[in-house]
Amino acid sequence: MPNGKPGDHPYTDVVLHGIDVFGPPIDDLLRRAAATGGCPEPLRTKLFAHEPRFGKGRDLAALEAALRALLRQRGEDA
Repeated sequence: MPNGKPGDHPYTDVVLHGIDVFGPPIDDLLRRAAATGGCPEPLRTKLFAHEPRFGKGRDLAALEAALRALLRQRGEDA
């Protein structure tokens, strides 16, 4: 069960603990999304599905595109 420590979830690792999980630019986009209202649950699930530390992360381009789209929806320059 997650307890808020590093390694529990890529979102909290990047945003709360300052750990680089996906590398730039995805980590940077994720931090910007968090600063502008957070990350909706479907996107958090997608983050976990593409977590590179567990041998996943095969479609990081799609993850980056989803984060850029989220920021554009919020009026941010992505």
